[in-house]
Amino acid sequence: MSKRHNMVTRKETVTAYDVLILTAEGKKVEHRTEYGRYSENELKAMEAGRLQASKALLLDLVITNQESHLYGLPKEEYFSKAQILD
Repeated sequence: MSKRHNMVTRKETVTAYDVLILTAEGKKVEHRTEYGRYSENELKAMEAGRLQASKALLLDLVITNQESHLYGLPKEEYFSKAQILD
């Protein structure tokens, strides 16, 4: 827990990107967001695997925005929603 404003904080990278997909119905564009530091190649591999299950093809992937932010939640809210892992 951070002493910053009595909040539980985490710094994370958010990546917004557009995916051009070829399906049986034709081409379409999806706007997607992923949290974590991913390269363009890692995102392409993840999307290709996801699309393979639905028998669609990845034609192109363009990163439109990638920023790092400090996220925070009041400690009471965090502990009321968090799951106990051990």
